[in-house]
Amino acid sequence: MCFDYGFGPYRWVCTSGLEEDLKATDEIALEVLEKNVSKSTRRN
Repeated sequence: MCFDYGFGPYRWVCTSGLEEDLKATDEIALEVLEKNVSKSTRRN
């Protein structure tokens, strides 16, 4: 599932070089993954 959405065994690259930018992208990625997992594990 993760590779289908552009996630893999790597971290994001921030062209700004700022740690806070990397942290922000990590947080966004985590939110997206958690949302996708909750959708995929819901039972109807």
